[in-house]
Amino acid sequence: MKQNFKQQFTFLITSLISILSFSICAQTESQADSSSVVQKQLGLGATSMSYTIGVNGVEYDTLIGDVKITQDSFFLYCDTAYVQNKTEVQAFGNVAIQHGDSIEIFSDSMSYNDIIKKTELFGRVVFKKGNKRLNTELAIYNIDKKMTYYTKGATLINANQRLLSKKGIYDIANDIALFQGNVSVKDSSSLMQTDSLKYDLSNEIIYLIAPTNILTDSTEIYCERGFYNYKTQQGEFYRNLEILTGTKEILAAKVHYSDQSKVYTLTGDPVVNDKDTQAKADTIIFFEQDDVVDLRGNAVYKNDERELTSSYIKYNMTTDEYETTGGSEVVDEAGRILKAELLYRDKQGKDIAQSNVVLTDENEKVSLYSEILKSNNETESYRAYNTTDSQPLLIKQLNDGNLLLKSDTLSYFKQDSSEYYRGEGNTSFLNKEISGKSGHLLYSVADSNYVFFDQPIIWSDSIQITGDTIIVVLKDGEINSLHVQGNAFMILQGMNGTYDQVKGDQLTCFFKGNNIQEIVVDDNVEMVYFMYEGNDLTGVNHSFCGGLVFTFVEKEMNVLRFKDKPNSKFTKGGIQNPETYNLQGFAWSIETKPNKLSFKR
Repeated sequence: MKQNFKQQFTFLITSLISILSFSICAQTESQADSSSVVQKQLGLGATSMSYTIGVNGVEYDTLIGDVKITQDSFFLYCDTAYVQNKTEVQAFGNVAIQHGDSIEIFSDSMSYNDIIKKTELFGRVVFKKGNKRLNTELAIYNIDKKMTYYTKGATLINANQRLLSKKGIYDIANDIALFQGNVSVKDSSSLMQTDSLKYDLSNEIIYLIAPTNILTDSTEIYCERGFYNYKTQQGEFYRNLEILTGTKEILAAKVHYSDQSKVYTLTGDPVVNDKDTQAKADTIIFFEQDDVVDLRGNAVYKNDERELTSSYIKYNMTTDEYETTGGSEVVDEAGRILKAELLYRDKQGKDIAQSNVVLTDENEKVSLYSEILKSNNETESYRAYNTTDSQPLLIKQLNDGNLLLKSDTLSYFKQDSSEYYRGEGNTSFLNKEISGKSGHLLYSVADSNYVFFDQPIIWSDSIQITGDTIIVVLKDGEINSLHVQGNAFMILQGMNGTYDQVKGDQLTCFFKGNNIQEIVVDDNVEMVYFMYEGNDLTGVNHSFCGGLVFTFVEKEMNVLRFKDKPNSKFTKGGIQNPETYNLQGFAWSIETKPNKLSFKR
C-alpha cells in the first residue's frame, strides 16, 4: 500500500511539472492534439482535462471532476484520474466500475494497466453482481477474465449466505469462487468452517475440498469432502465423516443430507450410535425429526434389551417400535432368540412375528416353531397361534432325545417370578418313551413339571394312562416320574384282544432312563388282570383294594403287589368275550397316539 502511494505521489508531482512546462510552450494546441490521440486507446471524460509530455517522452493525461473512462464494455468513474501513455490509469476518490451489463466494482482508489488487463483496487473495495457482493480492502481484477483475487481477507454475501475468508479467487463471469484460509460460511441456521472451499454462487452450491466442520443448533458434521446446495437444502458429505446430532453419533463413508426434511441417507459401513444403542446396515436412512432409522441390507440394531438383525429394519429409537422383513432375528437380554420372516412391535411393546417363526431359549433348551407369534415386552410373555396348515410346535431338549409339544396355542409367561409354557387346545406331546394328548398343558421352567389337563392321555409302549390331571416331572433332563390325580385309569394291552386294567383315585409312575420301573395306584383301586399259560387265556382276576404296585423289568411287568388284602374274584377257564370284563370308563385310544410324523412341520 505504501509503495503504491509513493508511486502515485511521484507520478502526481511529475505530472504537475510536466503540465506547467507544457503550458508555457503550447497549451491550447497540445490539448487539441492529445484529445484525438487518447480517444483511440481510452475514452476519457472529465470536468477538467490536461495533457503533457514528461521525461523520456512519457505521455500524461490528468482528469479531474466527474471522470469517466471507457473502453469497450468497461466504464470507469472517479473524482480524479491520471493516465500514462494511454495504457495505465490511476484513479482516486469514489471509484466506480461498470463492466458489462452485470458487474459493478467500487473502491477508494485503483490502478489499471490496459496492456495486461489488470486492475488493482484499494480501500473499501466492493464487487457486485446481482444480489452477490464481495467486500475486501485490496483486490486484483482481471478485466478479460472477469476474475478477481484477494489476499487480505474478504466477506462475500450471496442470498442468505455470508462467507468470510483470508484469500480467494472469484470468477465473476461464471459465478464460481475459490476461498482459502479461515473460511467460514454463515446462514440463518448453520455455520460452516474450513480452510478451503469452492462456491458456485449462481446455484448456491458449496463444494468442500478440505477438512470442514458444519454446525447447527443441534448438529455437528465433520467431513473432508462433499457439497451443500443452499437452494435445495441438500448436501453430500464424505471422507472421514462424523456427525453428532443430539445424543447420536453417525459414522459412514458418505451421507446425503436434507436439511428441510432432516433426513440422512448413509452409505459405506454406516453406524448410528445413541447411548446404549447401535444401528448398522449397508444403507441407513435416519429421519431425525421422528427419531427413526431405516436399516437396509445386513441390518443390525442393538440396545440393552435386544439385538435385532434382518434384511430390513425400521426402528423408532424413542418409542422402541420396529418392523422387519426378510430373515429377521432378535436376541433378547435373557438369551432367547426369535427368528421370522417378519417382525413388528407397536407402541405398547407388543411384538408380532409372522412366517417361519422360531423362538429358541438356550438356557431352558426350548425351541418354539409357529407361523404367528405375539409377545408383550412389558410382561415378558408370548403366544404362538395355529394356522390352517399347522400347529405351533415346542421342542424341549432332554438328555435322551427331545420332548415335542404341539397345541392350537402355545404361550410363555411369568407369574410370581416363575416362568411357564402353556398349551391350549388339541395339545399333543412325544418323547422317546412316552407320548400323549390333552386339551391343555402347563410347563413350569423352575421345577421342570409338565401338567396335562382336560382329558389327558399318556402312552408308554402298550400302556395307556388317563385321568383328570397328569403331571410329568423331569429331573436332570430325563423323565423322573408321572403323577395322575383324579380318576386314574391305566390300560395294559395284552394278547388276543385282552387288556389288563387298573383304576383308582391316584396313580404314580416312576422312571429310570426314561423307562417305567414302577407304577403305584392308590385309593379305591379296581383291577382286571387276564391270566395266560403260554398263549392260552386261562382266566381273569377282578380285584378291589386300597392300593397296589406294579414292578417292571425291561419294559415287561414283573411283579404285582397289593398294599392291603384285596377283594378278588377269579374266573377260570376260557374267556369268550374279554371285553365284558372291561372296567367302567374303559376307552382304548391307541389309534390317536402321537408319533414323529404327527410333529412334522
